Amino acid sequence: MVLQTKRLALHTASQEEMRRFIDAQTDSALASAYEEMLRGCLSHPAQWDWYAIWMIERKDGAHVGALSFKGLAADGSAEIGYGISEAYRNRGYATEAVDAAVCWALRQPGVVRVEAETEADNAASRRVLEKCGFVPSGVMGEEGPRFVRHAVNIRRARASEMDAIMSLVCDTFEEQGIPRELDYIPEERSPVWWCAEAGGTVIGTIASYIEDGKTHLGRFAIRPEYRGGGIGTRLLRFAIEDVFAQGAEMIYTESRPVTVKILEKMGGKVSGETFPFFKGVCTPVDISKEDFAKNREKANDAHYGTFG
Repeated sequence: MVLQTKRLALHTASQEEMRRFIDAQTDSALASAYEEMLRGCLSHPAQWDWYAIWMIERKDGAHVGALSFKGLAADGSAEIGYGISEAYRNRGYATEAVDAAVCWALRQPGVVRVEAETEADNAASRRVLEKCGFVPSGVMGEEGPRFVRHAVNIRRARASEMDAIMSLVCDTFEEQGIPRELDYIPEERSPVWWCAEAGGTVIGTIASYIEDGKTHLGRFAIRPEYRGGGIGTRLLRFAIEDVFAQGAEMIYTESRPVTVKILEKMGGKVSGETFPFFKGVCTPVDISKEDFAKNREKANDAHYGTFG
C-alpha cells in the first residue's frame, strides 16, 4: 500500500524490507520495537498495514524516516508512532507523513480514533501531533501525555445537539466580542445547521439562513483546540454542497479573513469592501454554484486523487 503526499511517498514494508531495516538499526530499543512490529505482521497477515513499518521517502527516493501503527484494537482505535532521521528534521516531513497516514487510518471501516504518545519534554513531537489535529486525551502513558484524533463526522445537526451548538457559537462570539443577541438565528429565516462531531462532541458548526430572499452562511465556529487541522474547511465545503444541492444558485457571506481565504479557494469572490466588525473585520464574499463546481473539480485533480 502506498500513500503519496506533496513531497513524500509512504509505503508499508514487506517482510524482507522490514528485516533489512531492523538489521540496520544501531539503537537496540528501536530494533526491539521494530521486531515487535514484524512479529505482529506475521501473526496478523490480513492486517499487515496496521502492524508494518511504513517507510517515509522523498520523491527523489531519499529515506527520511518511518512510522507505524500498533495494530487495530477491537474498539476501533489505533496508535501511531513515528520518527524522522536527524538529517531531515525541521522540514515538516513528520507532519506531512503523520497526517497522511492518520487520514488513511480514519477512512478505514470501523476506525473511530487514532492515539499517540510523546515524552513530556518533546516539544517538536507535540507540535507535530497538534498540527495533525490531535488533542490531549488527559491520560498519561508510560512515556508521557497521550493525544487522540477522533474520526470527524460532518453532517446536518440533530435537534438534540442544538444546545451544544449554541454553546459553541456563544463561546466563539464572545471570543470575537460579538454581542450575545446576535448568536441566534430567528426561525422565520429558515435556519439549517450543520456540525462536525468527534467522539460524541460537537467541535464545529455553521448555519445557512434566508435574508431578503438570499441564502446566507454564518455562525461558523470551530472549537479552539481543533482549529488549523482542516476541519473548518471540510465543514464549510459540506455545508456549501448541501445548500447547492437544495437548489440555491448563490450563497452570500460576510466572513472573517481566515474564512475569506478558504472561500476564495472554493471559488468565492469578494463582492464588497472590508468593514470593521467588533474585534476584527469582515469581508463580503459570494460563491456561485457554477464557480464552486469548477473549483471542486480542480481540487479533485490536484489533491483527492493523490492517495493510492
